[in-house]
Amino acid sequence: MKNWIRKIVSIFWGAIFGVVGYKILIIFLDGSFLWAIIITLSVLVASAVDKSILENENNEMLHEKLIVDMEKVEKKKKKR
Repeated sequence: MKNWIRKIVSIFWGAIFGVVGYKILIIFLDGSFLWAIIITLSVLVASAVDKSILENENNEMLHEKLIVDMEKVEKKKKKR
């Protein structure tokens, strides 16, 4: 279930970055550098948020794997 959510989020961020990149190109061609700086900063913030979401998901998966490993160790101890 998490895979399709991750795909939707990736498509969403890809669309946003594509539109923002296009807008930055147009703004640089028009010469309004202040808007280009503001949009560039917003893209950097959005990518940082996306990275933190991915790191959080990675930490959750590692935690789940640790729990499974601990359960395996407990089962081996009970067998002895």
